[in-house]
Amino acid sequence: MKTQIFAALVTLIASMNASAAVKTISDRDPNETLAKVPQDLVTVLRNSGVPFRALNNGVYSVSVKDLDCGYHANSALDPSSPDAAVATTICLANSEPGSRPQKGQKLADSIALSKVLGDIQLEDCAMGRCFSWAPHINCTVDTKVERFSGAGRFACTIDDGN
Repeated sequence: MKTQIFAALVTLIASMNASAAVKTISDRDPNETLAKVPQDLVTVLRNSGVPFRALNNGVYSVSVKDLDCGYHANSALDPSSPDAAVATTICLANSEPGSRPQKGQKLADSIALSKVLGDIQLEDCAMGRCFSWAPHINCTVDTKVERFSGAGRFACTIDDGN
């Protein structure tokens, strides 16, 4: 019996460690959808006012901490309401986990950002509501790479919080 419990605990711990992930995605990814994510993330973050930071040798980074996005379909509203079925999407940086999202710096292009996070499966959805949480997203742009796609110019590291 003790051996079975020990084996179950080892399996549980191994599965928890396997789900804890920091994902690195490059524009070289063979999956076409994922290959677009780094450039899209850089675009959305820059359009939201997140500044570039020079690293070295022509490499720049753009990053956010404690990113929280919330989507609400509003489909449960009374049809006589003009907001019925008009989705609400808000993304915040520097937010507090579980605030869903209420506190933090509002990012300008929340709909686009929410869609990108959905592409990398960071969304948790139920009953017309979706939430995404990432403790840290860091993207780099290597300006030495002259091709704008598929050549390693864009890469992102995403801590999914698990």
